[in-house]
Amino acid sequence: MQINKIFILAVMLMLLSSCVSKYEQLKADIAEQEKVLFEDNSGVANRELAEKMNKSYLEFADQFPNDSLAPEYLFRAAEIDANVLGAQLAIGYYDRIIENHKNFDKYPETIFMKAFIYDRNFKNVKMAERFYKIFIKQFPDHELTDDARLSIQHLGLSDEELIKMFQQKNRTTN
Repeated sequence: MQINKIFILAVMLMLLSSCVSKYEQLKADIAEQEKVLFEDNSGVANRELAEKMNKSYLEFADQFPNDSLAPEYLFRAAEIDANVLGAQLAIGYYDRIIENHKNFDKYPETIFMKAFIYDRNFKNVKMAERFYKIFIKQFPDHELTDDARLSIQHLGLSDEELIKMFQQKNRTTN
């Protein structure tokens, strides 16, 4: 009986040890990949590196979903996707944060960025407006609230239309 308890304890310790080492290894891999990805001063992101970075962020968030780094890594993955990889997956990353990490310090920015991507990347006025309004209602005093209101006013306008509008506004104020 005593030998069974010792064996079970040894197995549990090995499992715990492998989890800790996997956790530390993923964090170290992410830190190294970030260093390489963000040290490049050329202004051109390496797509292959960005894809590898996202894979690591998602692996960490999948394996350690309750860790405080999980929403941060999902947020970073969404930023890379939106800026480098085409934004197809960013909405899903933001959704995971919204659904599972309401206490995340960047939770308000998550909702704002979801609206922004619907607006700028997908030209989906209806969804952009919906999430800008959710953001404004939930965070009326946030520093991005005025930006959200302004974005709603300009939904659906092309860049050319926005430029014309601002030029006309400048002419009338000068």
